[in-house]
Amino acid sequence: MSTLDFINESFKIMPHKGSFSYKNDNIYVIHIDNNIKAKIERVIFNVAKIYFTDRRGQQIPAPPNTILRNLMVNQNEPIHNNCFYITWITNYAFLQNGVEIFRLKNQKHQVVKGD
Repeated sequence: MSTLDFINESFKIMPHKGSFSYKNDNIYVIHIDNNIKAKIERVIFNVAKIYFTDRRGQQIPAPPNTILRNLMVNQNEPIHNNCFYITWITNYAFLQNGVEIFRLKNQKHQVVKGD
């Protein structure tokens, strides 16, 4: 698996930094602070997980006061096995101490093909 590394230094909503795909095994990495990274990894078709690692790459529990808000239904997602599980269908906002750190936005589009 390859790792895509995007840094969030200002702890504010960052401009578009790339895309996470449910079609491959690339792991998308977001630096929450100097000690914690959020990683987004595909689990199965249409489902991915967000989990957290320390600076040694070891998985850790979600940082205190973190929320993953499902923006479609305006509800917080539960944590299961120290992970948030997500699907491509909805948009999400990740908050820590009430401040939005990053957002996952569904990009609805169709590819048109023809001969």
